[in-house]
Amino acid sequence: MLKSSRNIVSAIELGTSKICVLIGNSNPNGQLEVIGYGEVPTEGAIVKGEIIDMNNVYEKLNIALDDADRSSGKELSNNRLSIINVTGCDIDSVHRVGTAIIRTPDQKITEKERFEANQNAEINNMPNDKMLLHSAESYYILDGNRRLRNPEGQIADKLDAHIQIIRGYKNRIENFKRPVVDVGIDENVILPI
Repeated sequence: MLKSSRNIVSAIELGTSKICVLIGNSNPNGQLEVIGYGEVPTEGAIVKGEIIDMNNVYEKLNIALDDADRSSGKELSNNRLSIINVTGCDIDSVHRVGTAIIRTPDQKITEKERFEANQNAEINNMPNDKMLLHSAESYYILDGNRRLRNPEGQIADKLDAHIQIIRGYKNRIENFKRPVVDVGIDENVILPI
């Protein structure tokens, strides 16, 4: 069987009023062409961003996936990435700071220290019932007084990464992710909407 040269991406939204599935082909220029679509009303299975009837969600998701797959010419099997849009789940955004001590012989900040500071910001005070969805670098402070966008190559003793964190309740997000994984789509990214 020949492997598809298409870069197939799917987007799945488990919404209050409907479950939508889009299948697209991402071309080399980064543009996305929609090639398949499926939509099914949830009929009360999801209410205000909360799954009320999991069995009904599975049934509706399978119908929406089948419709999208059929309208795309059976491209879902070539799927490279799935994006799951979630609502509710008490998604919030918080500002966090993570620190890395510079231990290189020349005190020069490398990608390693930047990564360490970012990681420390992401896990800093993360409640056990929350999970990280996304993070974005805001700025860095060197030695408590110099503010920069990119600290790499700078000389310092300490690096503080100021990061914006988007997080949500772990179990509620997993409830949205589980039906998608269970139907066989395991390469996915969660996007809050």
